Amino acid sequence: MKIRVKLAHIGRNLPIVLQIRFTIFLVKRAKEDGRFRSLQQGPVDVDGTPIPWLTPASIAFIETLDLSNFNMVEFGAGHSSIWFHKRVKLLTSFECDENWISKLRTKYGYFGNIQVVDKNYAGNPLDFSGCQVVLIDGLDRSKLIENMLKSISLTATLELIIVDNPDLVDFPVLEHLSSNFVRIDFRGLPNSSWGESTTSIFLPK
Repeated sequence: MKIRVKLAHIGRNLPIVLQIRFTIFLVKRAKEDGRFRSLQQGPVDVDGTPIPWLTPASIAFIETLDLSNFNMVEFGAGHSSIWFHKRVKLLTSFECDENWISKLRTKYGYFGNIQVVDKNYAGNPLDFSGCQVVLIDGLDRSKLIENMLKSISLTATLELIIVDNPDLVDFPVLEHLSSNFVRIDFRGLPNSSWGESTTSIFLPK
């Protein structure tokens, strides 16, 4: 099953006067949800609190879930680490950019568990057996998913898989994942970006 949540480009076919009003509406909305501030600080909400660089609708969906007893692994540390760290039992992040890790420590005071890995880490054997939540947003997404599916075949414990920008995943790999889980696509404008993207959520069937 595939559900797509998409931000429609309403303004394209409106008369010029309505296009102007629609633009004013979007600017006002951008101020209210923290989008302008995000362009300077990275993805944050209206209060300046870091949020994942995911589509807003996917974040709203995840907020409805109780993840407090789940262990989580994420590939690509960042604002998502700060946000999820408060919502899961244990978070382990894998990141290849040591300068970015240093910024997370000094600017945001985040001292969660971040493992430094090289850019080829996705090709190494991975153990997903101890976690229930996985966020894939970095490195080689296709390889990570392939290794994850191998782990699932041995110990099926995953309750939530988040894949940001699934268009960066090889189509056969994405289809394989979709055959094992229910896929929900959330399309929209992430804070800190003016371009539409997709975040895919995968839940057990």
